Amino acid sequence: MCRTGICRFGFANWIFLMGCLRLFTYAKGGEELQHDPGVRFLVEPNDEVVLEGDKVMLSCSAASKHAVTLSWRYSTTGLPTREQAHTTNDQHRKQLLNGSLVIENMSKALTGQYQCVASVRNVGTIVSRVATVFLAELPSLLSGPRWVSGVVGAPVLLSCGISVPPRLNLRLLSPAPPDRRVYPPTKTHHAPPTLLLNVTWLRGGVAVAAEAGRVSVSASGALELDPLTAADAGAYRCRVTLPHRPHLHRLSDEIELKVNADTVTEYAPRFVATPQTITVLEGASVTFDCAAVGNPKPEMTWLNNGVEIDLNDLDSRFYRWGCGSLRVQQARALDAGSYTCRAHSILDSADAATTLHVLTVPRVSTGESIVEARARGTALLPCNVRGKPTPTVTWYKDGEPLTPNQQDLVLLDGWSLRIQGVLSVDAGMFQCVASSPAGTAHAIIRLLVTQHTTDGNAPI
Repeated sequence: MCRTGICRFGFANWIFLMGCLRLFTYAKGGEELQHDPGVRFLVEPNDEVVLEGDKVMLSCSAASKHAVTLSWRYSTTGLPTREQAHTTNDQHRKQLLNGSLVIENMSKALTGQYQCVASVRNVGTIVSRVATVFLAELPSLLSGPRWVSGVVGAPVLLSCGISVPPRLNLRLLSPAPPDRRVYPPTKTHHAPPTLLLNVTWLRGGVAVAAEAGRVSVSASGALELDPLTAADAGAYRCRVTLPHRPHLHRLSDEIELKVNADTVTEYAPRFVATPQTITVLEGASVTFDCAAVGNPKPEMTWLNNGVEIDLNDLDSRFYRWGCGSLRVQQARALDAGSYTCRAHSILDSADAATTLHVLTVPRVSTGESIVEARARGTALLPCNVRGKPTPTVTWYKDGEPLTPNQQDLVLLDGWSLRIQGVLSVDAGMFQCVASSPAGTAHAIIRLLVTQHTTDGNAPI
């Protein structure tokens, strides 16, 4: 005899209850799937500059509701492909248990493009931004004037002519002055890697000693003498070395410094050093060298796009260095444009103009992390890209590049992707990848394809 009424529950009612339970379970699973972005990167590798023989670690981690497998790709030029996967028998590159990649005993052969790959079974695959690993090398030194004429009591500036690729941020070790503390600091998506250098100036083959307030080296490597003395005349060269590699060096062309006696005769300002055009990646710092002489001594000011820069603002990223040079700390995209060094006195004024070009790493946004599409319908995967220079866009599905064909795969406005006649095999992880000489960036969309069934729309 039953103690409850459950024994009297009819067979038909049991069938109905099991059907409701199945539908509830299925709907709950479908709802969870519709809110599951699949797999995302938590940490992506950064560009690096590495001394020969040293080691570096490229970090990578990803998150998913499922188990994630991390691997790496490498290419000497261009974007890495699936065929360029890192192998476990590589003597110089080892993948750690946390997924990061360690490069040991750095050499020219190990430089190039590195990319982390995150895969989740039955979900899909995504690839990280491409990280470029540079070998720290001595920069080229641009030729300048073979002689410079100065006046006793006036400033003079000798340029070292250091030229580094725009993707790198140049920073000199002592005796160059430290950068000013600026709050808040410039925010960049991926700060450019820093090339560290030592600069020493030689006169007649003997190192020039720094003198507080008179003899100094700027952040660009230029030598400034202010005030100039008759004893400063001679032949100068700058020597550039890498940290902890003093035996490897590069010497500039010789510059003959001629010192003229001071004169009581008045004369209009004239430049003894003028700024050069510079191209940098956003986040790098810039020094425009400038110096002028005149009697009376000229006042030095700077203009950006025709507007005078307030060099007395202690919180500004723009400040004067030495007698007339301009330092732009952690350059931003809006800093690009024309710069004018102006030397003026009661007699006259003189201008020396130059240009700052600021490259920006691509920024990519989709506005959507999950897109649903009906089988045999149309899917629109939105993408918005910006950067300077203008990036090119490549769409990836599960870590492999797609080729738009203007039929079932159509690239709209050069960025967004439209898939016509969606199939169940189209479900997976899509990425809008933007590339330019400034770097790469991406955004991720998971595409879910629903089938019309007797139970409703089933995401797969």
